[in-house]
Amino acid sequence: MSDEATQVDAFWWKGVEEERLLFQTCDACDAVNFYPRIRCVKCMSPRLSWRESTKQGTVYACTFIHRAPTADLAGEAPYFVVLADMDDRFRFMARLRKGPQQDISVGSRLTVVFEETKDKKIPCFEAV
Repeated sequence: MSDEATQVDAFWWKGVEEERLLFQTCDACDAVNFYPRIRCVKCMSPRLSWRESTKQGTVYACTFIHRAPTADLAGEAPYFVVLADMDDRFRFMARLRKGPQQDISVGSRLTVVFEETKDKKIPCFEAV
């Protein structure tokens, strides 16, 4: 990974620590970029601006994970993983917040909230 890409990644995670969900828009063509990159995915311009998301979205797809894919996630299962169409014109994937089972399906409205883990804060979804 280039130093420039590492800086982009670090800036995004700093936003998460501040409980801000960030994405990029291209100053040349107005395309939305998420996940953050060093160039626009549509026109390849390096002129990208950071924006703060409204954190609101709609379930595009979801799945219930019964068996965690790695040993360090074994204590988390079972859990929902959600792919959402964010109101800010990008798709975002995250886990549904831990806690009482939430009734969600395609089309359900969500908001992004942040949870502390042993290593860092992470974004996750909560039903609205």
